[in-house]
Amino acid sequence: MSRFNTQPVARTGARSAAQARRLIAASQGPAKFILETTIKLVPEQAAKGPIQDRRATESFRRGDVVVLAGESFYLVESPKFIGRFYIVLERGGRFQCSSREDATAAQCIGLIREMTAQVA
Repeated sequence: MSRFNTQPVARTGARSAAQARRLIAASQGPAKFILETTIKLVPEQAAKGPIQDRRATESFRRGDVVVLAGESFYLVESPKFIGRFYIVLERGGRFQCSSREDATAAQCIGLIREMTAQVA
């Protein structure tokens, strides 16, 4: 059995760049900062929905968000990484998201605002 990939590889052009990105993505898991800012749930817990209301049993930190024991927070499923959830916390009328990417944080917070507006 050969240890090397025997598939043809494009050497130049847009096809080669796209192929390189796919090969790199397939060979690696999520980046370190994704692992630091998200929580991976077991499939049974993840199946409860893309947005989950939770209460912390103990204090913890994800990204720049610190959740204190007894505090309510939301888990919002990552649009890019299936089974990984960002933490969204409302404190003092302001939302905080564990994502370091502004666009992702805005998307997660927007989903929580929509959900809470529908309930109210």
